Amino acid sequence: MECAEFARVPLSTFPQCIIDQCDLTSLARKGFVYIQIDGGMYSLPQDSLLANQQLMRKLIPAGFVEARHTPGLFVHTSKPIMFALIVDDFGIQYVGKPAADFLISTLRSDYTITVDWTGAEFCGLHLEWDYTKRSVELSMPGYVA
Repeated sequence: MECAEFARVPLSTFPQCIIDQCDLTSLARKGFVYIQIDGGMYSLPQDSLLANQQLMRKLIPAGFVEARHTPGLFVHTSKPIMFALIVDDFGIQYVGKPAADFLISTLRSDYTITVDWTGAEFCGLHLEWDYTKRSVELSMPGYVA
């Protein structure tokens, strides 16, 4: 279940026909209308901000904080796990499956997620891991025909 967001919107940003139709003048306080946002619309600039704020309200109480100098990199305050978050892809580094399971259960309490334990794809990049040589090959098959 998604959490509702709340916003204070200047009455002047609404077209007059909407102000009249919804009687916003009577609802306005000091030139602002307070609204509840229950979901976002695809491709609105506010979408990513609202989604990020909602995610942070979930991650911070679970002990995750954003790295000081690396936006999009999150670390746990006491567990051996960190992850990079780019749009809706999580690239996770962890020590021990219980640490990964903790993040997964934290996310699954509010989101539908899929998990790829092979780590074969991240942000459209195909990854081929060689744990023996401690290396990874990145590719984008089909990107250039």
